[in-house]
Amino acid sequence: MFYWWTLRQLRSGDSYRQQQAVARLCKWFSARRAVPPLAAFLEPLGDSWAQKMAIEALGRFGGQQAIQALRKAMTRTESYLSEYAARAAVRAGWQPETQVDHAVYSVAAGEYEAAVSVGPEAVPFLCASLNSPRPRGPVIGALRRIGDPRAVPALVGVVDRHHGLDREAAVGALGDLGGPDLVGKMLGWTAEEDIAEDVAAALLKLLGRHAGAIAATHLDTLANLPDLGGLTWELTSVGEWTYEEQRIQQVDCSQIRASAANEKERRLRRP
Repeated sequence: MFYWWTLRQLRSGDSYRQQQAVARLCKWFSARRAVPPLAAFLEPLGDSWAQKMAIEALGRFGGQQAIQALRKAMTRTESYLSEYAARAAVRAGWQPETQVDHAVYSVAAGEYEAAVSVGPEAVPFLCASLNSPRPRGPVIGALRRIGDPRAVPALVGVVDRHHGLDREAAVGALGDLGGPDLVGKMLGWTAEEDIAEDVAAALLKLLGRHAGAIAATHLDTLANLPDLGGLTWELTSVGEWTYEEQRIQQVDCSQIRASAANEKERRLRRP
């Protein structure tokens, strides 16, 4: 009876009762009886203190079922509890074997240098972690270094939903990873004073990579933008200006103009 009453408390939805139930399972019951309800309690993974207690308990109990539950929780990098699950899984005896295992563990544990070393396999988990309460700057930096364009929607979400340095970092990363289809969105951001200079720099990077595709639809709009925080927009002159590494430097955009002219001529020749 005591066991089943404890399980009812675990499923009660009341945080205090759930914490007490986890504590009782750890104190009074063997792994065979405690691990299954604790593993089930992590579904779905949220951010409750009781779930954190359950994760730590599973790490102490160990065993295959505990490791499987912790491995699954580890993949939920949108929750800060994924970090506790990663550490607990190692304590329980789990070790990453595949590239995906290494990607999951490195992101969940906040080891972003290791995530960069893993490469593209880490991108989905890094993108998910942008929705967690953990600092986003290192995650954005890792995505930028990996250079996978699959990160673009998640980075756009950071710019749209967050503030301050996170937005600036995301805009900078989009300048490296974005494509021509992102220009319209970024033009809308030029009206936002807190990121206007960063957007200006990112737009010029996009122009440098995708001039032909961008020129026919956006070059005139870019040339007519107002001065942004001291940046000079002269996209039809011999040189253009961009903000790079905290200093203004001149960039030769003759290739941009040549590509634009070729693109416009090609479109005019279409039947």
